[in-house]
Amino acid sequence: MNKLEKYFEARPFIKTGDLLLYSGKSLISEGIKLVTDSEYSHIEMVLDFKDVFVLDRKFTIGALNRGIEIHSISSRVKNYEGKIDVYRCTKIEKAESIRLIREALKILDTPYGYDNIKDIVVDKLFKKKKYNPDDSPEQTEKFICSEAVSYLYRKIGIDLCPEKADEATYPGDCIKNCTKIFNIL
Repeated sequence: MNKLEKYFEARPFIKTGDLLLYSGKSLISEGIKLVTDSEYSHIEMVLDFKDVFVLDRKFTIGALNRGIEIHSISSRVKNYEGKIDVYRCTKIEKAESIRLIREALKILDTPYGYDNIKDIVVDKLFKKKKYNPDDSPEQTEKFICSEAVSYLYRKIGIDLCPEKADEATYPGDCIKNCTKIFNIL
């Protein structure tokens, strides 16, 4: 079974708020996995527009090179070289799904947080910076992938990484209290 067939088999069960965790094969992906001590190099969140519109399409929102972008899941699966796992963190009711989609659309086109990557690398390699979630002001000027996901969940009252500020989260941190429901690739 090819990767698109696996996705289309899983598609009916994938819902708004589910997380797609990517484990890439590129040098950058391998570096991210090494620095974050995780099997994953990237994270995106599912938006099922059927929750809001009469549109049976499923998308992901995530921080990529150009900033926060939305893509169809099928295009992400088709074009991705690596492994993709789908996680569910909590049961999200319809009202929360709608709020999550609204909050996600508000941060669309926010720039990518290249400075945030530098801070994480410095923190991880040199133990120079300690993050305290209580001391961290909410920021929405730029995001990296895991920071965007953590931020969006917090906006609906769910803290995926209560021990960390959004800007200090890694892809693997966001799934510590989640369940893997599918492996697409």
